[in-house]
Amino acid sequence: MTLRLRQSRGGARKLMLVTKVALAVGAALGMLAAFAVPRPGATRSPPQPSQPQGPLKSISVLPTKVDRPAPGFILPLLNAHGTQSLTSLRGKVVVLNFWASWCVACRAEAPQLEALWRRYRRRGVVFLGVDVKDTAPAASAFARRYGVTYASVVDAAGSTTATYGILGLPDTYIVDPHGNIRFIIIGEIDPASFRSALDRVLAS
Repeated sequence: MTLRLRQSRGGARKLMLVTKVALAVGAALGMLAAFAVPRPGATRSPPQPSQPQGPLKSISVLPTKVDRPAPGFILPLLNAHGTQSLTSLRGKVVVLNFWASWCVACRAEAPQLEALWRRYRRRGVVFLGVDVKDTAPAASAFARRYGVTYASVVDAAGSTTATYGILGLPDTYIVDPHGNIRFIIIGEIDPASFRSALDRVLAS
């Protein structure tokens, strides 16, 4: 009788221990899952054309000053024959804007960039769009709808985008005449601060 009671108590203790361990593991997994869920504005998701993105970056970001060589590329032109290389634009200030038709923030930004290009083209500034992981019909329709008349190239595989370390759209780079990136805007541009950064590059 005493032996059976001890065995019963020992089994109860083991059951309680197993239950506590299971609850602790469940709680830990729950915490990991909570941290793994993307939060709005917390991270920037890689471009996924098969799943149109929401406003990945709805807040305009001030230009960040940098000084490093811009990775070169040769990409096919959108809505035109031939290719465009970055090195062929040496000697000019270049604004590179990475965009896509499925990027919601790009839709708000496109008319602002077009207005800036019309303002600065007289000063020899080249605006060049880089269409990322898109389809030609969707990209062409986007350009028509939002009145984008400066040239764009097509980065269908996203290889050039990856070379620039881009994790979300839109991103804009101001490249000086020597081929160095001078300013980066991660997110939708703020026209006033963008003009200030561009003017600084033109004056240098």
